[in-house]
Amino acid sequence: MSDDSNIFDSSPAPEQPVSEELLESLLQRFNALFPTEKDCLEELYRKADAEKILRCRYCSNRGVEKEYGARVGSCKRCKKRIWLTGGTFFNHIRAAKPWLLAIWLIEQRIIISSSRFHRLAGVAQSSAHNIFKKITTVSQSHMQENTVEVSSALFSLIFCKRSRETQARKHPLSEQEEMEKQSDSEILLETVSDCYTLEPQPETTTTTDMNFEGLEKEIYDQLSTEPIHVDTLSHKTGMPANKISVALTMLELAGVAIRLAGDRYIKRIAELGKTNNGSYPAVSDETANTVDSIVSFIRNRFHGISRKCLQNYLAVYWSAFSKIRWQHSFLEACWYFGPISPQQIFASITPLRVQILHSNKR
Repeated sequence: MSDDSNIFDSSPAPEQPVSEELLESLLQRFNALFPTEKDCLEELYRKADAEKILRCRYCSNRGVEKEYGARVGSCKRCKKRIWLTGGTFFNHIRAAKPWLLAIWLIEQRIIISSSRFHRLAGVAQSSAHNIFKKITTVSQSHMQENTVEVSSALFSLIFCKRSRETQARKHPLSEQEEMEKQSDSEILLETVSDCYTLEPQPETTTTTDMNFEGLEKEIYDQLSTEPIHVDTLSHKTGMPANKISVALTMLELAGVAIRLAGDRYIKRIAELGKTNNGSYPAVSDETANTVDSIVSFIRNRFHGISRKCLQNYLAVYWSAFSKIRWQHSFLEACWYFGPISPQQIFASITPLRVQILHSNKR
């Protein structure tokens, strides 16, 4: 694709949505570069030909004859007819222009929701959503080398949209709760431990050392590495749920309790190295800042998401803000990725542990 990345190299900060003025400016420039559908198709083929990706399916020859912007060509060796996008990432696309526009925007580090993209590109909302999902699938495949793994529970606050995984009459957050319930306690503890970098707790640390009294001490004694719900604690202590919640909040602030999805709590099995102000950070400062930035990014660009698609959005953030995103171009990455079926998209579910951009790679 034409190298114009220096023109729009200063993408908006993660906390700031993309302005309509910037989008309009970008669209005008894109239309100047690729005014027609044939121009867009030719740009797709130019990149594939430069990288020697296109080849005859019958004799494997790379030489293809075609007219400018044509979808169909013929092999120079065996002369058989070839559908140039068949069996590739661009298999069965109706129009090349919206796909090329979406890829071009990512190369400019411009990220918008599928609802904004469908208005910008003049395509159906369903088509824009399909483009988004397939592009983010490509992004995910490139994330391994500059990411860290954290618990998906860290992003529970932005799970506000339903998906096919959401149970009937349940809040979207129930997806996270169900996945945690299906996971046995050993796997759940391993996930939390990996996220919170736990260490063995010194035997000298006691609730007396932490100055817990009354209800706080009683609740602390009820906590263990098995998740327990606020209502269960209320039943065991005979205290109303609102007072239990207040006491749990104090235990969280003291760094000895961890809140999981669905108002469930576990006891932190270790202190985490006190900071100067006496707090116990759940993750490193760098990782916490990255998580905060991602949450702000998703809220401002997409308002909220379903848990099922969380990793797609984490891949979007990575695409926009990683310093080592692509060795070459995103269009090239799409060509190399190959076809993505609707079944693959349908079956994709974010795991309990997700990949996020490494804070040192921003």
